[in-house]
Amino acid sequence: MKRMQWLLSTTLLFTTLFSILAGKDMYQINDNLIPRTVLFGNADRGNPKISPDGSMISFLAPYNGVMNIWIQPISQVTVAQPVTFDSNRGIQGYWWGYDNTTLFYLQDINGNENWHIYSLDCVTGCTKNLTPFDGVQAKLVRYSKYFSTMMLIALNKDDRTRHDVYSLDTQTGELTLVIKNPGDVAAWYADEQLQLRIAYVTQDDGNTTLLYRDDNNASWQELVTWDIDATLSGQFIGFAAAHNELYLTDGSESNTACLIKMNAHTKEKQVLIEDPVYDAGSSVILHPESSNPVCAFFDRERCDTILFDDSFADDFALLKSINSGDMQIISYDNSFRWWVVRYVSSNRPVEFYLYDQQAKQATFLFANQAELYNYQLAETEPILFQARDGLDIHGYITYPTTTTAKTDLPIVLFVHGGPWARDCWTYSSIVQLFANRGYACLQINYRASIGYGKEFVKVSNKQWGKSMHTDLVDGVNWLIDQKIADPTKIAICGGSYGGYAALAGAAFTPDLFCCAVDICGVSNLLTLFKSIPAYWKLFLIQMRIRIGDPETEEELLKTASPLFSANNIKIPMLIGQGANDPRVVQAEADQIVDALQKHNIPHRYILFPDEGHGFVKPGNRLVFFAAMEEFLAQNLGGLFEA
Repeated sequence: MKRMQWLLSTTLLFTTLFSILAGKDMYQINDNLIPRTVLFGNADRGNPKISPDGSMISFLAPYNGVMNIWIQPISQVTVAQPVTFDSNRGIQGYWWGYDNTTLFYLQDINGNENWHIYSLDCVTGCTKNLTPFDGVQAKLVRYSKYFSTMMLIALNKDDRTRHDVYSLDTQTGELTLVIKNPGDVAAWYADEQLQLRIAYVTQDDGNTTLLYRDDNNASWQELVTWDIDATLSGQFIGFAAAHNELYLTDGSESNTACLIKMNAHTKEKQVLIEDPVYDAGSSVILHPESSNPVCAFFDRERCDTILFDDSFADDFALLKSINSGDMQIISYDNSFRWWVVRYVSSNRPVEFYLYDQQAKQATFLFANQAELYNYQLAETEPILFQARDGLDIHGYITYPTTTTAKTDLPIVLFVHGGPWARDCWTYSSIVQLFANRGYACLQINYRASIGYGKEFVKVSNKQWGKSMHTDLVDGVNWLIDQKIADPTKIAICGGSYGGYAALAGAAFTPDLFCCAVDICGVSNLLTLFKSIPAYWKLFLIQMRIRIGDPETEEELLKTASPLFSANNIKIPMLIGQGANDPRVVQAEADQIVDALQKHNIPHRYILFPDEGHGFVKPGNRLVFFAAMEEFLAQNLGGLFEA
């Protein structure tokens, strides 16, 4: 065989897996482990939402093995019925219509990210594809309680590189063009009257200008400009009660982004949250009646709650007293009486409560995976170390549950994607797999990770394969210096940018890691730029500045591409890829696999024909993580569920 490439369908599950390295000591098989079906199968329930009138609760749960929408009366939280019956990929994102009987959801085709918007009449069961356009991506711009049969959506129907805004009649499917995208608008925002009032404009230098207008008939004016590094933390939150005031996260005048209230006419700013280390996040609850801020949920080492409205102090005190997890309000009705509250802990399943603000009563709804209560889960701890250039690097470590020892441990360095994202303190099924099988898991918010100020992003510009990688290396060496890590048993694993990091670890620092797992990772930055989706045109401007320009900096990108250093790889590799991935296309995996084959590097390639950027279907997840678990057991000596 030229390559070990397996094409897997949704239902195909391998019960026997072959060994990669002949002569390796046999890994340990243990029957008393958390089953992979619990960790990576469908959740019991998740993503609960309250209908606008507060009469119903919806959630996602399996129906015939596929995640679908279920509904139940808020007065009978144990009586539920499914209302969608998808049998393919399941429902991933949805929302209630303001008529309280219609649900809307997004669906693509096998992970291609060309989202269609569907409507579902919960009374008749009738489902409609409201955007039935092949190869077109639909985005929700705004729906409003004042227009129950109308919403604003963005479509790249006429030009795949840009999204124009349309008014959509949700009963007839009729589309009316509201505004044509001049080509530089990356996002649109509207108020409750469905007036388009905010536009994100991407400049040729990568900066973002926020444009504002009072209504559809007014002229646009510049509100604020974020440089390319502040763009990642700048975010429009919502409109205040006063017509010309709004809420933003803004780092234009500071290193870390602040939560501010801004007068759009005078440009006067009022700072509501600021922190010298962390960016204020965009998770802010605005009261649905007054539009005043109630609270914000703010990721530092853990998620903190900032309360603005003291009239809710007793409610928040009560909610914090019933669960030790990090709390967040994720849904509420139009009157703000009924709330869905989510609690996240690193060593418990995610738990959801229904809170009656009027009665001051919290009722447990469900955990996303109740079977996890039957097992010992590992607790994640924040860490801080210094990179070789003195930069403070935050991260997390999770110790294995198989031993009380905290020295000389096998390590999995699990690298987050993005790279413009971050790891948080939360429950993670893959982290718990590592801990349960006998490995410590190291997660590092390397430079480029968001949430730590714009300078932390700026120092990552054009540092793929350089200081972004050495931050990971320095974290591993810190564990070795602390005597936590066994230096002979360190694996690197990740998806998307994390997959690139795994390939980079194998190619650029081959003596540090004993094996690597790449999920949908970039192998060649030059071909990445040639294959990105057409609607990434504006983001491409920023990518050229942050990563490198393939037209003028070809050598920089080539040097940072693991493909061109594949001859240095000498450790076994596991590679997973979705054939329909629009972000990191299949060719990125194919070409590194060809190079591994050429250099006789032990490897295994699992290609899913019905997946995109990541693995959504439970059968596919179980196949891949079974392969990954055995692969790690063979190379790190941990446990394996046969």
